[in-house]
Amino acid sequence: MKSWNDTPVFFVSLAHHFYNQLCGQAPSIPDEGAFFINQSEGLLSGITSKGWAVIRELLSLDDSNQIDISKGRRILVDLKHMNVVSRNDYYQQIITPLIGTVNQIPVIASHCCYSGIDTIAQLTNDMKNENNGSSVEKYGTAFYPWNINLCDEEIRLIFASGGIIGLNFDQGVLGISGKQKKDVNHFSHLFANIRAMVLSVLNASDEQLFGQPKQNTWNFIG
Repeated sequence: MKSWNDTPVFFVSLAHHFYNQLCGQAPSIPDEGAFFINQSEGLLSGITSKGWAVIRELLSLDDSNQIDISKGRRILVDLKHMNVVSRNDYYQQIITPLIGTVNQIPVIASHCCYSGIDTIAQLTNDMKNENNGSSVEKYGTAFYPWNINLCDEEIRLIFASGGIIGLNFDQGVLGISGKQKKDVNHFSHLFANIRAMVLSVLNASDEQLFGQPKQNTWNFIG
């Protein structure tokens, strides 16, 4: 893959709906589907040793976070579908130590929404209590607080790393419950998610943003 010159790979998603021995995945099948499809294995797991080997190979980094040119062209890691435990492992071991250095790695969150939760610790503590129909109200809007979505602390890290968040248009992940889907304006919830992510950055301190200028706020949402 790293030798593909005409169509180089931009990023690879490390997780999806089920445990793959690389990292823990976030629950992604709500409502009736959860009765028929078991996602329980790996839901609370972090990144495994195999997962770290894959991550460092993709990013062309050695164990000290230095560039290893023998590993070829860098392919970024997409955090979508990783659970918050695995994402936090990745932030702590790779992202945060490299912000502001020549080896800085941008965080890719390919199709995500806002959880309404402030911190990684809170999102992690709430993992075992996620249930169908749960929501968190903030800025006058109900958000989907499952750990498949991003909290304020993560959004600030993504911004500081020079990364990007691709918005997910799925109604449930946007915070529209099953009972509301016929009556609620889909685009109003999409805008509410965009606004909340922007406010996560605008309301942050310089320290939380690692000194990155706030005038670049709109550059990291796609």
